[in-house]
Amino acid sequence: LISINWLVDTDSVRIADHITLSQQYVIHGDSIWTADYTTEKRETVPYIQERISRNGPKWGPNVEVTVVAKVVDLSDGSEYYLRRDHQTIERTD
Repeated sequence: LISINWLVDTDSVRIADHITLSQQYVIHGDSIWTADYTTEKRETVPYIQERISRNGPKWGPNVEVTVVAKVVDLSDGSEYYLRRDHQTIERTD
């Protein structure tokens, strides 16, 4: 499983440098894949932060999971969790 997460400012405002996606949790039934993001970074627009996780379990394709992304404010250490239900694992060839 490879997972790509996007943190998007819906007002198209630049995401501050001290806000970062730091970890993700992918939940499938009673199983949870906890992963740190890789250091890979593809170029995006300033209001989108993209992070990638690799080497996950062999779930899918066509399986629904819940994805939780941990967001950290590095200026004060605050942690926030964003959740997306009903995310489909697709096959890419």
